[in-house]
Order: sequence, then structure tokens, then C-alpha cells
Amino acid sequence: MKTHSFTIVIYKEEDMYIAECPEVGTVAQG
Repeated sequence: MKTHSFTIVIYKEEDMYIAECPEVGTVAQG
């Protein structure tokens, strides 16, 4: 099984956190 390593950037914007994964182009808010 091949494992992938991704860089995840998490930062706080006002009252929510943003998680961004540049390699995949995914942005999650919560």
C-alpha cells in the first residue's frame, strides 16, 4: 500500500479555521 504525504496549512480566520492542502487543491472550512 502506497502512502502519500501532503502539506496541510491550517489558519484561523475570524471565528473559523481554514484547512488548505495545496498539493490537492482542497480547502475545508469549519
